[in-house]
Amino acid sequence: MSSEQVAQVLRMAGSEVKLVVARPIEASEVETIKDNESIVPTRLLSDPEVLERHLMHSQQVNNLKQNCFDFLYSLSLPFVLIIKH
Repeated sequence: MSSEQVAQVLRMAGSEVKLVVARPIEASEVETIKDNESIVPTRLLSDPEVLERHLMHSQQVNNLKQNCFDFLYSLSLPFVLIIKH
């Protein structure tokens, strides 16, 4: 999109806009994804409601993983954390 097209879309969106920045990834990059990033199937990008649900779920999962890690770390015991997707 050109900057003029983006400006027009933003003008039509009203006072509340949610910006989603996305790029394609290679399979080899999956292990390098940070906790605050989500992998989203491309097909979801065209459905705002499904995309929002997916992003909310991803954030909840990331929060749960962090809470579990914080709890285990607070025990001051050696542990191995294995998370399967």
